[in-house]
Amino acid sequence: MDFAGFLKNAQILDTCIIEENPNKYISSQKEEYFIHHYYRLIIGLEGERVYNRFEKQGITNEIVTPGKVYFISPEAFFEPNPEFACEASLLSIIFYPEYIRLILLKVQRTGEVTRECTRHCTHALDRFTNDFLTLLECSKSVAGATRKLLFEALLRFIGNAVSNNPEYVTPRTSSVLWKDMNRYLVEHINISVSRKELAAMFKITPNYVSNLFKRFSGTSFSNVYKSYRLKYATNLLLNTKLSVKEISAMCGYNYCNFFIRRFKEKYSMTPADFRRKNQRQIVMNRETYSNELEFE
Repeated sequence: MDFAGFLKNAQILDTCIIEENPNKYISSQKEEYFIHHYYRLIIGLEGERVYNRFEKQGITNEIVTPGKVYFISPEAFFEPNPEFACEASLLSIIFYPEYIRLILLKVQRTGEVTRECTRHCTHALDRFTNDFLTLLECSKSVAGATRKLLFEALLRFIGNAVSNNPEYVTPRTSSVLWKDMNRYLVEHINISVSRKELAAMFKITPNYVSNLFKRFSGTSFSNVYKSYRLKYATNLLLNTKLSVKEISAMCGYNYCNFFIRRFKEKYSMTPADFRRKNQRQIVMNRETYSNELEFE
């Protein structure tokens, strides 16, 4: 995909700003919902995909259609709904402090998601960029036509940044690369990622991925990744009413039985038993419970 060409000439049909942070309305728990911490854009290209969004009254469905651009504020909740699967293509853009990541996502009718193309540009978020993102965040009350112009300006800016930067620059130190890979795994926990795919993402060899995980965590890539996914599963089991099958899909497992087997290996009980055993404890001890996914 020609990211730069598309962004510079994108035809925006509609815009939407997602800014509600569910944790503002949950005083008894810490981070009930898994959320991103950076500005994001989701752009519909082909087909339709259903996302869950949080509003004051609770979780609602939002259908991402071609030509519609979603601007998601940091801490806001806007994630795919695994129960509604149909073919679709979307462009995901995340504004990290050090660079901008663009990913072309292809969704199959089975619900499987593949990353057809990924692009990084090393444009750091300077004061102007941050101010512009803040302006967009505050433009919810601005007339639709004016807001579309602001969005188109942002897309042209990203297109120019992509044109002027190499595809990906490996961080100068292994510790930065290690944190970058972990951050990617945590923020894409609902998509199954292999060691080979992670290596291709960061333009390194699979063996180097293994070496970094062994060096910084003392264990393998698969063990670290499994730990993130299962920790997220415990969060969903204790803090939502989702079924085990739904949680399995949201943790990146294509087969529920495999997820249950992995869960039992780590916690010595099935997900259903874990939920029953711990729900009373979580009600009694909500103030101290934390579900954050952390990495060093």
